[in-house]
Amino acid sequence: MLRWKSLRMIAVAVAVAMSPTMATTAHAWNETGHRLVARIAWDELSPAQQDFATDLLSRHPRFVEDFEGQMPDAIKALPATDRERRAWVFIHAATWPDLVKDQAKLLGKQLAATGDGPEKVALERRLADLKRYDNPAWHYDNKPIQVDPYALPAPVAPAASPRPVGIQLALPAALKELFDVTLPVEKRSVALAWVL
Repeated sequence: MLRWKSLRMIAVAVAVAMSPTMATTAHAWNETGHRLVARIAWDELSPAQQDFATDLLSRHPRFVEDFEGQMPDAIKALPATDRERRAWVFIHAATWPDLVKDQAKLLGKQLAATGDGPEKVALERRLADLKRYDNPAWHYDNKPIQVDPYALPAPVAPAASPRPVGIQLALPAALKELFDVTLPVEKRSVALAWVL
């Protein structure tokens, strides 16, 4: 029961933290914006919910490379159970989708500039691994969001691709994965990073 409450509280905290930004036109969102919203969400969670979220994130399939590998030395020196370290992991997770997007772009450029050989094969493997998690069309939606509180939601046509396009479709898909306890915990941890 705590798990469901924790997951729902995380989703609610993120939604509440983001709601003031929905009132006006949204422009580019950067690392600072992601970190601020995640910090507000973190502060709204109970210690048990914080532990649940960071325990889930510690099972992220790219935790060693993209979390511990990005961790400042002062944070890395703290025990894994330290609140400051846990807060850093949670807040960093909010920037992880952009980190993966940027890494995939960089590897793509390196791959294009590399001739045939073992270095190219290694870059292709790294890029293929990153692309499993990179969803470029999830970062934005170039459509205005207009909410009519009295209208029923429009039926959604089945997607032509297996991945939703645009944040308005991607966020519900990520929330569905996050709440699905039948999925592997690693997949749910990736979904949490996308929700944040």
